[in-house]
Amino acid sequence: MVLHSWQRSSTKGATGMVVLGVLLLLLANAAPASADADRYTEYFDTTIYEDAAMTNVTGWGSGAIRLPREGLATMGRCDMPADGYGVAIADNIAYVADTWSGLQLVNITDPDQPSLLGGCDTPGRATAVTVAGGIAYVTDDALGLQLIDVTNPLQPLIAGACQVPIVSDVAVSGRIAWVAALNSGLLAIDVTNPDQPVLLGIYTTGNPVRAVAVFDGIAYVTVFGEGLTLINTTNPFQPVLLSSCNTPGSGERVVVEAGIAYIADGSSGLQLIDVSNPLEPSRVGSYDTVGDAIAVAVVDRFVYVVDNNLGLVIIDATTPSRPLLLGGYDTPAMPMGVAVAQGIACITDGSSCLIVLKPESDLGEDFKPVAVAQSLRVFDSGTGFIARATLSCFPSLPTGTAIVFAFSVDDGAHWETVTPYDEHMFTYVGSRLRWRAVLTSSNPLLTPVMTSLAITVTVAEYVTIDTTVPISTTSFTVSPWWEGLPLSPISLVVTSCAVAIIVIVSCMIVRESRSQEIVGSLSS
Repeated sequence: MVLHSWQRSSTKGATGMVVLGVLLLLLANAAPASADADRYTEYFDTTIYEDAAMTNVTGWGSGAIRLPREGLATMGRCDMPADGYGVAIADNIAYVADTWSGLQLVNITDPDQPSLLGGCDTPGRATAVTVAGGIAYVTDDALGLQLIDVTNPLQPLIAGACQVPIVSDVAVSGRIAWVAALNSGLLAIDVTNPDQPVLLGIYTTGNPVRAVAVFDGIAYVTVFGEGLTLINTTNPFQPVLLSSCNTPGSGERVVVEAGIAYIADGSSGLQLIDVSNPLEPSRVGSYDTVGDAIAVAVVDRFVYVVDNNLGLVIIDATTPSRPLLLGGYDTPAMPMGVAVAQGIACITDGSSCLIVLKPESDLGEDFKPVAVAQSLRVFDSGTGFIARATLSCFPSLPTGTAIVFAFSVDDGAHWETVTPYDEHMFTYVGSRLRWRAVLTSSNPLLTPVMTSLAITVTVAEYVTIDTTVPISTTSFTVSPWWEGLPLSPISLVVTSCAVAIIVIVSCMIVRESRSQEIVGSLSS
């Protein structure tokens, strides 16, 4: 049989149309119509998605997570008559503002066995203390500033007092005591004669003054709701405003060292302010502690922050713009104050004790062998379920270190180990994604480091089955083949077009074949 050219063209066209129809079908059903891809990326520069209760790595919030250093170990502790608040260290003695028991002196010559030396009750509630020239300056809440002679540590005695309104902090520079007096502002008190302190000048502020530090003729004052205020103290009779820098928190305590003001900023954690130019201070860094940062001490850019939830938090501020968590110490109760000197850290704790920690020179030599980073919910698919997900990251893994990842799609009830860059199909069904990374190291001098990770998620819709329709044992109905498929409007249109093309082409082929039979019979 010989086919004419028009017959061959028609056959080729029909074949092409069949192929087109098949391709359209494949396109319509290549992936579930309800599938949807979403992406989550974590750079560890904020703690928005950190599950703080389950995380003990260091650096989340600072741009990179790693193993924490071995924490400080308790050397000794000394029970206090009341609840310790502020604390200062001088000449192997810890001076504790012990609230309703006034000032208490603790011998820390042997850090393993600290012991009470003596005490001096004050008429009010002792909250802060600083020591200079054999005098302890104690803020006594509503009963002003108390000056206590501590030249005999076994029998300290009140030398004098300055009855000023509610006071919360004090710093001494030369013959002047600068006092944070809450609603009264910053007070300049002449303490040349401790028996008769004299109020010289006042700098008033719009909001309560919480804390003060003095360095090189400048008072660094935290003002509630206003941040850090710098005041020229050259003339104590008339202190003059230099500049200010707002901070987000409450400014509980402030320390100044090497051009940086370190502020325990309450619920906003640690704030670092560059004050190298007193006329233009600027906020350069921060570290958000879990609870409220209420006290701070600094030694050689190692920052010791008292957090009322975590205890003592140790931060490396060598680079002020990116402070890094080194470790910490969880106190038994609620810590209130910290002082670091002579290689010893002392913490006042709400359990009526002073805790003495090991020398700072031992801090941070070894990394812990294992730590966990775990997220809060990072994705919620709503009415759909998470079908699969892929994790990608570029960690630094020195020899002997590793990071093992896991996903949970049911809010942490079940975890499934995943391999980076491999698409993971979930065994459990759920719509709420969390991730977890377990960092390990067999070498105490090395740690894995991770600066970012990304997760791509694919969501599918649940199929609803009507269980209210009884199943007949004698008859059944065959539903159309397309019923129940998860087709979107677009894929439904594409599928319909594909079916129509295939039907039309089939008819053309049948018709063409019939015509060829007729032509063949006529030829014969």
